[in-house]
Amino acid sequence: MIAAVAIPSFISYVRRSKTSEAHANVALLARAVAAAYEDAQPRALPPALSSMPGVPGPERRVWPADAEPGWAELGFAPPPVYYAYEYQPDLDGRGFVVRARGDLDGDGVQSTFEIRGTVDPTSGSIVLAPITVIDELE
Repeated sequence: MIAAVAIPSFISYVRRSKTSEAHANVALLARAVAAAYEDAQPRALPPALSSMPGVPGPERRVWPADAEPGWAELGFAPPPVYYAYEYQPDLDGRGFVVRARGDLDGDGVQSTFEIRGTVDPTSGSIVLAPITVIDELE
């Protein structure tokens, strides 16, 4: 009976610990995009970066050596990851989203972690929204 309670709790704990990767990396990427915007002359958001490293699943994947150069320009080349990461600027160039998608239990349903950034019209600086999480433990 103890195992019936302990095993699911342990599995949930392990999955929850893996979500810290997405929280940390999405925040890191959002700050990197904001810094790239601030450094650009004239100010502009970096071009979009497609989802890397491929379709997420329950196993860690190595960041591909042939990833788009924009990832390295943002200083992002993480150790093996559970999540797939992407960056997409808005069409009007006034905002962006950084996203991590994962499938920690391998059931085909993905969790999503994202941070949106917008250009403040008064200061011209990037303002980052709090992280949004959908289906954290999927």
